[in-house]
Amino acid sequence: MIELKLWRCCLLLVIIVSATACGTPPTASDSTSPSKPVGLTATAVNSHRVDLHWTAANDDVSVAGYDIYRAGSLLATAGAVISYTDTTVAPQMIYQYQVQAFDAAGNRSEASDLASVTTPDSVLFSDGFESGDLSQWDSVQGMEVQKEKLRTGSGAVRALSTSRDTASYAIKQLSAPQQEIYYRVVFQIIDQQDKNSVYLMRFRTASNASLVGLYVSGTGKLGYRNDITDKSVTSAVLVSRRVWHEVQVRVRVADTNSQIEVWFDGAHVDALSKTESFGADPIDRVQLGENASEKTYDVFFDDVVVDTRFIKP
Repeated sequence: MIELKLWRCCLLLVIIVSATACGTPPTASDSTSPSKPVGLTATAVNSHRVDLHWTAANDDVSVAGYDIYRAGSLLATAGAVISYTDTTVAPQMIYQYQVQAFDAAGNRSEASDLASVTTPDSVLFSDGFESGDLSQWDSVQGMEVQKEKLRTGSGAVRALSTSRDTASYAIKQLSAPQQEIYYRVVFQIIDQQDKNSVYLMRFRTASNASLVGLYVSGTGKLGYRNDITDKSVTSAVLVSRRVWHEVQVRVRVADTNSQIEVWFDGAHVDALSKTESFGADPIDRVQLGENASEKTYDVFFDDVVVDTRFIKP
């Protein structure tokens, strides 16, 4: 009986030793930190948005993610990406950013070098023409600032074309290309040749190609033309003459899912708010007035504002 118990104990010992010898030893713990992220850049897309980009860090296993710091405090934690968008910034502020990589074992890299950025003014562009000139615009033809017919302040611009050989417009290049903007202008039509539409504004790309333009038809109706697809949409909204009106247009460029939205005198114009195809090139410039030379008209403009958010009256 004693011999049997002894035999069983020996057999159990052999099994334990064999299992230990043949089994896979535990994996060694990961103690290597990822490399320091490099090439961090910070770009102020507008007054409410900063885009961060960096070169991916390296790790002996894999990088699990990144911590993003602003002014030395943790702002956000991201996955294994190389970009981040900060939409919590304010206008006219200086921000400093760093990123730090980490792996699945919790090892952390050195923080990247600092990247600094200054956000722009609260709007992308504005001109009430109080300066008495059009110096804020990049190119001007046939327009002049006058002080007799005003909506607010001490200046407004007049777009006058009395012959078929002239045009009257101005173009402003934005500080950075935008996928989506709101463009508001106050205007008053004094005269307009019958059967000829007059454009109030256009949205253009960096190559100066027109994406879409808002116009008043020869019969006084508000409409827009998609210059990419060569199609026009005219609403039933009647624009009375010799009266100040306010129009705001939102354009979002997203290829076949692009959008346009129009407000006239504070009211949303459903007939001019649609999904369109404006291509993929972002908005780089805005145009004020009519650039075609075969029309005659007399139009006044005031209080121009361009921004990335809805512009309140």
